[in-house]
Order: sequence, then C-alpha cells, then structure tokens
Amino acid sequence: MKEMAHTPGEWIVPRSLADMPAKPGVYHYEYVDCLVLYKGELCLRPWNCEHQVFDDENRDDHFCDWDQVEAYRSLSGDLVAAKVAVAEARAKALPTQETKTKEDGE
Repeated sequence: MKEMAHTPGEWIVPRSLADMPAKPGVYHYEYVDCLVLYKGELCLRPWNCEHQVFDDENRDDHFCDWDQVEAYRSLSGDLVAAKVAVAEARAKALPTQETKTKEDGE
C-alpha cells in the first residue's frame, strides 16, 4: 500500500485507506492525533496506526472505521508548531540583558 504524505493541518477527505495518516515509525505501537469530522461533529480522535481505525479519546476502544469520517486533519505537526510559536512569543516578551541594563541606568 502506498502511503500518502499529507501536510499537518491539511483537511483530507479519505477515499481509501491509503489516504489515512502514515505511521510515524518512532514506536512499535503508534497513534496519530487527528481532528475528525464525524456525522457533522468535530471531535479529537487518535488514528490507530496498527489497527487502521479511529479509537476513542482514551485510545482503548474502537470509535469508527476510516470510511465513516467525512474528513480529518492530522494534528501531528501542530504541537511542534505551537511550541515554536510560544517560544518565539516569550522571547519577544522577555527583556534582554542589554535592555535591562539600559533601563537600570547603567
């Protein structure tokens, strides 16, 4: 089966199992967190890479098969992007040592 490479955050309308998230390949048993449009409702559900189904939010029970979702988007890159954005915002908000020295009149 050919694995599709999708950009994190891209909405995918699955037409086959090949459209589902690829196994990251870091651990033996893996999930890919996804935002899923299911029966008109948005919900967070992990894609179980081993059983190729969406599991419940606790990752212990089957929630639905791939062909039961209207669309999904992988959140795998969102955590990294969020951490980078927070780090950049904090770096801009924190005064540098040079700024502190000027403010203190030294």
